[in-house]
Amino acid sequence: IRIIAAVVVMLSHLTRDHLSGGFLWQIQTAGHEGVIVFFVLSGYVISYVADTRERQGKEYALSRITRLYSVVLPALLLSYTADRIGMVYAPELYRPEQHTDPLLRIASAALFLSQNWHHSIQLFSNTAYWSLPFEFWYYVLFGAFFFLQGKIRYVALAAAAAIAGPKILLLFPVWLFGVASYRARALDLSQGQAWLFFVLSAAGTVAMILADRTGFLPHPHYAG
Repeated sequence: IRIIAAVVVMLSHLTRDHLSGGFLWQIQTAGHEGVIVFFVLSGYVISYVADTRERQGKEYALSRITRLYSVVLPALLLSYTADRIGMVYAPELYRPEQHTDPLLRIASAALFLSQNWHHSIQLFSNTAYWSLPFEFWYYVLFGAFFFLQGKIRYVALAAAAAIAGPKILLLFPVWLFGVASYRARALDLSQGQAWLFFVLSAAGTVAMILADRTGFLPHPHYAG
């Protein structure tokens, strides 16, 4: 599932006009569904490791930070370096407005603050980076709820939610579907019940995508 989602996201980015002339434009918006799949998988995996391996808050936090920065640091370096080189040899492929205030872009990306509230500070031409700040704050919210107790739990949750902002929180229920999927193992469903839920879920997913593609469920920002 993860490989398929990754390929879909990659292809959706390559379909942009300034990269490939719009080749395979039909799947351009499918990248969003691929990211949604990643969020659900992330919620499932994080629930699993917190339940079976990372049983202490410090261990959980250290593991999340090291795993995130193993991706973030190369992304910061490669995004800046590749864009600098690319703008010399093929400047027509780049948008100047995406390269203003380089220190601000790098700092906000490194601190996972590039998507908070009304901000959308892109990491140069790396449009795929937007999901990492979402993941970071989901890790923080889950960790605060799972590992903290008493008043400090609710203070930490409120502080994290206030910093993350509504844009990130709106997709948090999607991430929590992964958590619920992991917890659903306790239901001990029969094979027939499991197949029924799978078929209904697949049919619902297909119906949602078709409704979106046909305009039956238009995006709010497209409305007049």
